[in-house]
Amino acid sequence: FEDIRREITLDENFYLEQDFRISILSSNCKTKPQAFVCKDENSRSIGVLIQFNLFKFLTMGDLTGGGENTLDLESIVGAMAGKVSLFKVSHHGSSSSSNMDFINLINPIASLISVGENNYGHPNCGVIDNLASINSDIYLTSKGSENCDFSKSTIVNDNIEIYVLDGKRMIIGDKVYILE
Repeated sequence: FEDIRREITLDENFYLEQDFRISILSSNCKTKPQAFVCKDENSRSIGVLIQFNLFKFLTMGDLTGGGENTLDLESIVGAMAGKVSLFKVSHHGSSSSSNMDFINLINPIASLISVGENNYGHPNCGVIDNLASINSDIYLTSKGSENCDFSKSTIVNDNIEIYVLDGKRMIIGDKVYILE
């Protein structure tokens, strides 16, 4: 694979079919509007938007959102992505991610938090509250280490299975979402 590896560039798009596109919105502390000097590794995460017809999925690794004195790169990426169907919550829902301005920009129908037992306080209760305040359906792989109000969340305690049918319907667990 050495001969085919290369650095992903910003604003790069991969078209797998006419209605299926993968867009790179951030990479190595750069977004389309500007580049930043990053002091932490998390700010170098790759922000990816996957689109299939009406379905839009945003995933950004551990990209920072301004909490814990980090750069708010999430809000810049959120402005580029716009409203999404599905959001893979950054950095296991840490306090450095998913600020309210960003959540309002992407307004996800459903949000996924991949988290296990940890000593970092993931997911942060404020992140859960932010997502719940916009009525995003929240799915977690486990409760993690925080004692949050999970009453508006679904704790799966396993893998979260997502199906996207024709780019117009999304299924998570036994819930069907009709995308508009």
